[in-house]
Amino acid sequence: MNLYFIILIILGIGSLIDIFSENREFKRNIYIFLIGILVIFFGTRAYIGYDWYSYMPSFEKSKNIIELVKNGFIAGGFEKGFQVYCASIKLFTDNYLIFNFINTVIDFIILYFIFKRYSKYPIFALFIYFGVYGVAFEIDMIRNLKSILLFILSIKYIEDRKIMPFIALNLLGFLFHSSSLIYFPMYFLLKINWNKIFIFVTFILGNIYYLLDKRLIIKNIGSLANMLPGSIGKKISVYISIVPDYFPLGVTLFYLERIIIFVLVFLMLNRLSEKRYGTIFANSLFLSVFIFLFGAEFSVLTLRIGILFVYSYWFILPMLADLEDMLLIKIGVLILAIGVSYFRLDNQINFIGNKKLYQYENIFLEHKGAEERRKMVVDSFKYLNQGHGKELSLLY
Repeated sequence: MNLYFIILIILGIGSLIDIFSENREFKRNIYIFLIGILVIFFGTRAYIGYDWYSYMPSFEKSKNIIELVKNGFIAGGFEKGFQVYCASIKLFTDNYLIFNFINTVIDFIILYFIFKRYSKYPIFALFIYFGVYGVAFEIDMIRNLKSILLFILSIKYIEDRKIMPFIALNLLGFLFHSSSLIYFPMYFLLKINWNKIFIFVTFILGNIYYLLDKRLIIKNIGSLANMLPGSIGKKISVYISIVPDYFPLGVTLFYLERIIIFVLVFLMLNRLSEKRYGTIFANSLFLSVFIFLFGAEFSVLTLRIGILFVYSYWFILPMLADLEDMLLIKIGVLILAIGVSYFRLDNQINFIGNKKLYQYENIFLEHKGAEERRKMVVDSFKYLNQGHGKELSLLY
């Protein structure tokens, strides 16, 4: 059996313990143990995935923090916050694989506290994280993940209405990935108890737009890209260029998954709103679904925006399981989470363009070298059209 699914099964067993056991000390120890497994799994990976292809040479060329202070940032490099981050690690090692391990440890320290803070069932949240984009984040999207984690840390300050620490955390996130810019308005939007009629009407209109498949946005967004300044307009133009003229939408598993979760959250919205952070995570989920429905025609841009709110899955499903003491409700939410996590993970690692690149290899065992893996990355781009315009490392 594929090692990714073995890890998912282990996390699933941990989730059962998390939800149904009353022994807090035992659950805490299991949680720490599972965090440790994931640190070893991701932290000692070899050259798997896609983005090491650009991160490895960038790290090798980067200066250590002392040199960076003396000589300044690398022109044309990644965001300045990420350069400082790499330069700080470069002070201790020049080895990219050790950088991977240190980076993974930092990720999971933050995740440990985030899931403890926002979820009654942190192991269950960790299970969903692994299945729903966690693999892509840890292997390929390390800058995105830092900015997302910093935003999640700032959710406490949305709830508590403390704007300065919220701004500080997201400014730091912006220095890791410029997409964090979209988080700043969330301070004002996510805490609102939106009118349920407004939410429902938007949902219906989104479904009509998606199912009619008229693609009005992509037909007009090219002219908008030319009006936008600098790198933003250029990035949109690049993303448009790799979207095929036609790719199927329709009633897919991706669509049905979102509809089911949306309906569940909508039906339980009043109960969720009574819980701390419930309104914020429900609104995040609604926003994620609306981005999909209105933007699926332009899949790459939709992905880049949509992943900024994928954290809603990690928290809203455990929160739904915590709403009712009825055993059938908990089992139903658990089955839904298992289905979504399996489906998303399978789609991630078994897509024809990803299958070879995501085949797990460990630095302490026999593994392919960087040069052989580099050729595999280049070869994988021939499958781009089969991804229907989506980036190969992050399919819907």
